[in-house]
Amino acid sequence: MALYPENYLRELKVLLGKARVSVVSNPHNGPLHARVKELLGAGINVCLGQDDISDAYYPFGRNNMLEVAFLASHLLWMTKKSEFETLYDMITTRAATAINLERYGLGLGCAANLVVLEQADVTEALRFHSPPSIVISHGRVVDTDRMRELAQTAIGD
Repeated sequence: MALYPENYLRELKVLLGKARVSVVSNPHNGPLHARVKELLGAGINVCLGQDDISDAYYPFGRNNMLEVAFLASHLLWMTKKSEFETLYDMITTRAATAINLERYGLGLGCAANLVVLEQADVTEALRFHSPPSIVISHGRVVDTDRMRELAQTAIGD
């Protein structure tokens, strides 16, 4: 999409908007990306993804969406505080919208799935992209140490 001519991109934005199609940009897979800022400006839902996690195509993927947003901030020149908030939304609320996830968020009646970070704000979360201190899935705290242990066992098989 980075190389689309302007007239084609204009038409595409209209079609994406009418069809309510979301766009996923994957900053790990090279320098050519969706024209994120232009799509956001046109009201298109854009989120970030990572489809290569420690595989033959991209051996460095760590399944860390904060890291994905951190990389996107550099590649897409999104380095203002307001853009950090947008990047964070692109790995949370906008991603949930893209997959039509119901009852998503921190409101009454939402599913009890959340990640607790140690950082005080979005800027710090993107700066350090540390693993979460607590993960809650379906209302239960996930034993992340056990999950890491199982992942290592699977790698060794």
